[in-house]
Amino acid sequence: MKRPDFIARQSGNPKGLLGGLIARIMAKETAPENLIALDLLELEEWDRLLEIGSGHGATLAEAAVRMKNGSIAGIDISKVMVRLAEKTNQQNIKSKLIQIHRASSDDIPYPAKTFTKLLSIHTIYFLDDLPDHLAEIFRVTAPGGRFVLGFRPGEDEGFAENFPDNVYQIRLKSEVLRLLEAAGFETITVHEEDPGRGRVVFAVVERPGD
Repeated sequence: MKRPDFIARQSGNPKGLLGGLIARIMAKETAPENLIALDLLELEEWDRLLEIGSGHGATLAEAAVRMKNGSIAGIDISKVMVRLAEKTNQQNIKSKLIQIHRASSDDIPYPAKTFTKLLSIHTIYFLDDLPDHLAEIFRVTAPGGRFVLGFRPGEDEGFAENFPDNVYQIRLKSEVLRLLEAAGFETITVHEEDPGRGRVVFAVVERPGD
């Protein structure tokens, strides 16, 4: 059954009481994909990590367990998600291990070449100007830095059948990989897995060293 439009829009930018409920549902639904992405990043203790579309904040919390001496940041456009992530990560925010900002991925509030590791899962469906967002992500990636982008591809027929295309930008895997390379990234590997809700592509790319 196709997801109703109003639910689909809430998935992209949760708002109000319904947004809070959807945020909690999403935290459970997307947990497997987020853990896969963290593994693919091969986090090291001193990494500088950015999660784009940090949502509920559970992935930031898991990263904090793996990175005791690094720095972790999350951005999300949803006020609801930022508040939830701040609540989830109160102690790590207090200790300055984690920072969370309300921001869009086409205007990331950090200097160029800041982050050694970045991830973004299930976000690109809601981005009309994907090349602009990828260019901004490239800007804040350090030379040699790794970025994992997770998404359901247009080749997955079940995705298009169940999600409204007037809300979701459904893109082929080949298109997304092409846009990543056009932004300046080099593809390291493309990992595909079905965590239980459909096929997910994890593009693992790096910014070339200067």
